[in-house]
Amino acid sequence: MLRVAWIVELDDADLERAVMALRHELEGSVRSVAATADADAVVVWADHALSPQLAGALTSSQRPVVLAGPTLPRADPFGVLADSAGLHIEGCTAVHDVRVRAGRDNGVLAMSGHAHSEGDHLDTHDHLVDRIAMVDKLADDVAVLRTARVGLLDHPVMTWRASTSTAAWTLGTRPGAVADRTAIRSLLALLHHVTAFPSPPAVRVGLLGYGAIGHEHSRAVRAVDGLELTAVCDTSSARRDAALALPQRLPDLRHAPRARGAPDRQRERHRRHHRDPLR
Repeated sequence: MLRVAWIVELDDADLERAVMALRHELEGSVRSVAATADADAVVVWADHALSPQLAGALTSSQRPVVLAGPTLPRADPFGVLADSAGLHIEGCTAVHDVRVRAGRDNGVLAMSGHAHSEGDHLDTHDHLVDRIAMVDKLADDVAVLRTARVGLLDHPVMTWRASTSTAAWTLGTRPGAVADRTAIRSLLALLHHVTAFPSPPAVRVGLLGYGAIGHEHSRAVRAVDGLELTAVCDTSSARRDAALALPQRLPDLRHAPRARGAPDRQRERHRRHHRDPLR
């Protein structure tokens, strides 16, 4: 099991309770240890200035360090941790509905698969109500794993700098953003990524019967990281063939063209609902 040392220095009592609840939530996947020397990774969640001694110890650590939540904007007055992360932050946005997208170096870190219907914003993303730390400078060797857009600019919200073993997850500045299920999965995926710790095997799912809403069940399974559709049982060969024709993972819709003159969304949903030849 992955071993993590937590450094939590928060004045915000609600945020501190949320981080403590997060630690409890991760107990099935992460073992908390008291000493950083016994840890595979160190997670820091702080909202006030860390001592120079602690900041120096973190930047010289021989194990990956994840700077989470408000740590970089509020707990690093001298920029020591920011230098190690390879980020320069110029401020934060107000709290709003943040759409978190895969970054340029996302690689194998799966998104939740959340997407919208035709005519809406089609790219794969996750929603999180939080504030965004606005990054105006980024070192060349920083891998950008997740981004969020402010205006026309994409700002990194999850990064990894292998040369200094420093990762940043700048979301999680509010209790709700810490407790969000998608955010918890993202943090756990980051910990596995930076430690090269093997992810648990996928949970295999079988469908008994592939009737009128078989595609919906299949899509739901394929949209969840960690689930794998491995078996479909149905007396109809046409329905079995339809199940086999679908890809194991959902397609990336980030670059899908927006339909011109698309019909009213409600009518379009109704049309798609009734055109399935298996119904």
